[in-house]
Amino acid sequence: MGASSGVRFRRQVPLGVFVVDFYCASERLVVEVDGLIHERQQEADQIRQELIEALGIRFVRLHNHEVEDNLPSALEKIRRAFHE
Repeated sequence: MGASSGVRFRRQVPLGVFVVDFYCASERLVVEVDGLIHERQQEADQIRQELIEALGIRFVRLHNHEVEDNLPSALEKIRRAFHE
């Protein structure tokens, strides 16, 4: 992603009553980067994701360690979501 791909993400974007980590309006794609707290709220996160997806918005969920430790893999997951 970046200038060469023409895809732009905004950070901390309100979608209805929720605020998502990253949102690409042109692709209607949310990217959430989850830390440790999300391990304790998986059910609530799943419900939130389903409500957002019901709006026709695609969703990619990554763990923060995945982004920190293997950014190329995390970016590839996001790129694949563009074609789903």
